[in-house]
Amino acid sequence: TSTRDNFLRMISKVGVVILCCHATISQAFHMDKAIDLTHPVNEKTIAWPKATQFTAKQIFKGETEGGWWYENRDISSSEHAGTHVDAPNHLRNKKGGWSAGEIPLDRLAGPGIKIDISQQSVENEDYLMTAEDILSWEEENGKIPEDSI
Repeated sequence: TSTRDNFLRMISKVGVVILCCHATISQAFHMDKAIDLTHPVNEKTIAWPKATQFTAKQIFKGETEGGWWYENRDISSSEHAGTHVDAPNHLRNKKGGWSAGEIPLDRLAGPGIKIDISQQSVENEDYLMTAEDILSWEEENGKIPEDSI
């Protein structure tokens, strides 16, 4: 068998794993009700002031000698840019805590609520959510469930 055939067999197995995982996650977290909190990552992405700003350099984009389409970019960015997770060991008063790779997956997704302060933000772009906003939401919707995000 050719390298290409082996590659395609490997990719098809990965695809099955991804589909199985997607189905399980969709069932567990009701993905139809999920709220995507991510933002696009590009040269306009806000990063920590002294950190490396995002750059992407196209290295290759085209058909390889073997006949496969291939795209590759070198990407550089601070870990503190755009939508990201700060691990417990990131900033603490003492050494310790999980790194981002050690955080259990079940701690990164789950049931959540959305408190919409978009109107206040239109009126004041520096608006910060207040305890009153949370209490008002609870008056309308009930107490925020334990372990909500």
